[in-house]
Amino acid sequence: MVHRREIAGEEVLFGNHGALYGNALTMFDHATGSVWSQISGEVLLGPLAGEQLELIPSTLTDWGTWRREHPNTLALDAEGGRSGFDVDDTVIAVEFGDDSVGVPVRDLRDNGVANLTVGGVPVAVAADPTPGGWWSVFSRQLDDRVVTLELVDGDILVEVEGPGEWDAVRGLPRDDGERLDPIGALTIFPSDFQVHFDGGRLWSPLEDQALPETSGTTQQR
Repeated sequence: MVHRREIAGEEVLFGNHGALYGNALTMFDHATGSVWSQISGEVLLGPLAGEQLELIPSTLTDWGTWRREHPNTLALDAEGGRSGFDVDDTVIAVEFGDDSVGVPVRDLRDNGVANLTVGGVPVAVAADPTPGGWWSVFSRQLDDRVVTLELVDGDILVEVEGPGEWDAVRGLPRDDGERLDPIGALTIFPSDFQVHFDGGRLWSPLEDQALPETSGTTQQR
């Protein structure tokens, strides 16, 4: 997840608090010592209680794909190790208002796209069919319609009952159409989902079976 580190227009410097909340990292801000949740961006303890950081849209992808799309990217040159968990064991959490949905990554890879409505907002969550590959989240609301999407050829989002086609990682149109707006989301372990998203629900591929017959996930077009 990526949060904007600003409060009332002022930049905030964070550090690792060292404790976990709901099996996730907590942070402290150097100015007040308030303790923040990595997941929600909310203050858990301290003088800034009630403040919350803005979640910024982001995507998870491999370095080669990112460099092709963003060739001028600057990267932190630091030694890293292998992650202690598999992203395919997590769920992608999307939240609007009091409504939240967790999309299991393994189920999503099999299905290609989850067409959801969260807090009244039409949402598409897409994932690379390849284990460990990218995932992305977009609004399904265009200027004049709400689209239902499927994934074809592994990296193209296609409108089920219309002409639209988009790059599945960035949401850019493959013609002169409208862009799919990215939406902020994050990954979390299924066992911790209810801790951070009380009352949220887990998506099932059966939900997309209610779509038109032409909306089944395909890998060729």
